[in-house]
Amino acid sequence: MGIIARQSIKSSSLNVISTVLGVIAMLFIYTKDLDAYGFLQTLIALALILSPFASLGMIGVAIKYFPNFNKDPADRSVFLGFLLLITTLGSILLVGGYFLIGIPILNLLDKPTNNFDLYIDHATSICVLSVIQVFITLLETYTINFYRLTIQTATTLLLPKIGLPIIILLYVSQGWEYGQLELALISLQSIVLFSLVGYLYYLGERKISFHIGPVIRDDKFRELVEYAAFGILGAVGSKIALSIDTVSLASYVSPEEVGIYRILVFAALVINIPFRSLVRISMPALSKHIADENVKEIDRLYQRTSLILSFLGVVLFTGIYISLNDILALTGKPDAFVGGLLTFAFLGVGRLFDLSNSINGQIISLSDMFKYNLALILLLAVLNIVLNWVFIARLDMGMFGAALATCLSLAVFNTFKTVIVYVRFKIQPFQIAQLLFLILGILLIIVWMVIPLNFHPVINILLRSAITGASFVLFVMTTNFLPDLREASRNFLQRFSIFS
Repeated sequence: MGIIARQSIKSSSLNVISTVLGVIAMLFIYTKDLDAYGFLQTLIALALILSPFASLGMIGVAIKYFPNFNKDPADRSVFLGFLLLITTLGSILLVGGYFLIGIPILNLLDKPTNNFDLYIDHATSICVLSVIQVFITLLETYTINFYRLTIQTATTLLLPKIGLPIIILLYVSQGWEYGQLELALISLQSIVLFSLVGYLYYLGERKISFHIGPVIRDDKFRELVEYAAFGILGAVGSKIALSIDTVSLASYVSPEEVGIYRILVFAALVINIPFRSLVRISMPALSKHIADENVKEIDRLYQRTSLILSFLGVVLFTGIYISLNDILALTGKPDAFVGGLLTFAFLGVGRLFDLSNSINGQIISLSDMFKYNLALILLLAVLNIVLNWVFIARLDMGMFGAALATCLSLAVFNTFKTVIVYVRFKIQPFQIAQLLFLILGILLIIVWMVIPLNFHPVINILLRSAITGASFVLFVMTTNFLPDLREASRNFLQRFSIFS
């Protein structure tokens, strides 16, 4: 088993643990005060949107140009120093811009019909969180180059999943104010950041040089600057596209409704777990294949990831959809989630479309087509902003409108990306097997709609999950569409003398 497969499995295992922690928090902790949870999620979403402005394009540079400075530790120390220096400069510009430009604009737009005062009253916390977030993202991205994702994944996924529920519990039990909530969130993110710093030290990155002359004199420095410039807008557009729904919703509805929506978003993001694990560890290999102009290997990676991601996405979507009402019943506040199934359906379909299109965005961003990526991401951002404004501000569709806007935006975005990759490389990710996966998922959903279960919610969930999971495993074991998963399943089942 290669390093990509091993690291992907380890990373996926941590993602599963993170998801379990998230489910526990979602069911039994966040619902204790949906208002506070919605407030924190709004701050996090806005920090994610603003942080790329501070990066000045260094996030993408950390991956794409790492091979140029990986000859020895001294070169890496200069490269890391360059990344940190530019990001620090960007952070100063971000904070200054928010207070000097952003707040005056928000004051002009603030009306009784919106909640823009939220972004004015909590400006300091928003800026601090944005700066911390950009350094977390930078160091997280930089560590990917070492093909060592286990500790990094544990740090960036598990710590927030443990820390955020603790913050909510303290808020409820100690009678905290919003100011204490903000301080606790900043402290949590700081712990994540310093943990990544410690991990880099463990990996041997113990020196940082700010004598950046070698980077500036490098033959590809002009190309690096151009790539970074496009990367700024690309990263901003990407974060806007992925987080604007939460910020838009928070601008017009109560924090409680934002909290409900974010719980449904979490359920939909579970579908994206395979993408995060598989794509992050595949990026260095993809970068090498593109640099070598090895179209055959790019195509192989493109189709294999699409096939696996599509199947796992359908499995997760089906499993969550058929049991979501029972899952939400466990919160003790099922009435708060009226209409939640339809909201999840649109969020989930958007994620499925994203998974089926595989690594199209990564191919574009790492190739000579990265300029197109900028245009596409900005298109996605603008489309998402417009749709959210129409569905939420104008049509008053609330969280369902946010979900619909996200689904439509992802569909349009991925269609354009896949077309561009095909025009450039003459490769596409789709196979007939993916249609069969979808049909199987739809059939299972219909079966459970026709055969309702009226036991305790936990019993209902276990029965549906067991039968549905067995159906998908049987599909894998009796077909040749997924040889990698078939082999892994066979090895697992042989331990229990099944299929031996």
